[in-house]
Amino acid sequence: MIVIYEADCPEHLEVVRQLTRVLRSHCLFDVVSEMTRETEIRHSKTDFVLDSFRRADVVLTVVSERLRSAWLERRRDHRTTPDNRLRSVGELLLQQLREDYVLRPRGVKLRVAARFDYTPARTDVDTDLALVSEVYELMDDIYRLLFVLRGVNRRTQALSLACCLPPVSDDITMSRLTESVVVARQRYQQVRVNAGASNGLAAERDDISLSIDETEPFNAATSFDTLYISQRVSQLNEEYDNELAQSQLVSRAPAFSRSCPVIMP
Repeated sequence: MIVIYEADCPEHLEVVRQLTRVLRSHCLFDVVSEMTRETEIRHSKTDFVLDSFRRADVVLTVVSERLRSAWLERRRDHRTTPDNRLRSVGELLLQQLREDYVLRPRGVKLRVAARFDYTPARTDVDTDLALVSEVYELMDDIYRLLFVLRGVNRRTQALSLACCLPPVSDDITMSRLTESVVVARQRYQQVRVNAGASNGLAAERDDISLSIDETEPFNAATSFDTLYISQRVSQLNEEYDNELAQSQLVSRAPAFSRSCPVIMP
């Protein structure tokens, strides 16, 4: 899996780091990102980008203000003048994502995108830059995201409900991700307050609800989430069983029945 992101601030970078740990522990992915291949990137950004896309089965784009701005600037520069500035690794990965999609539209790569709730103003740009139809909102959609990613291997093994339900409340990796999101959310709120004060304006009410008790640990999924997961597991397992039965039926059929035409009276 490749994770595309921009380091908007140290707090956001820590959130991405904790997210990659969750993906490793809960989805068993070998996660590749800018922070896991620093030595290789220093040697050659281009080689890192090309090699990462050649090996990856999944591309996860973490939408943020800086990544969105970089994409809009890149698109504007492409329409006007050649872009001669030094691009970031995130921009290069986004460019390769589009080239890979254009050149290999039937490729096996799964494209997913997510944004954290402290990233303001969800727009159509989010789906456009990541080439997806939906952007998962974290932390609300964290279990839906993990479920979709676990489904990548559904053709080789049936899914069970146990593997798709949320982890127990004392899960360390999920708790650390939740804590890092709380810290990043507070930082973004403070930045907005300071920006409003410096302009001599009253600080605008943050669009992120402050009524949530941020000290409360991340709870397990609601009954609706569990029902959704259960239904999806049943659907995927049914598809898996049908594919398996069909392949066994074809392999057991007599040779003449597959090669000789049927002559009607």
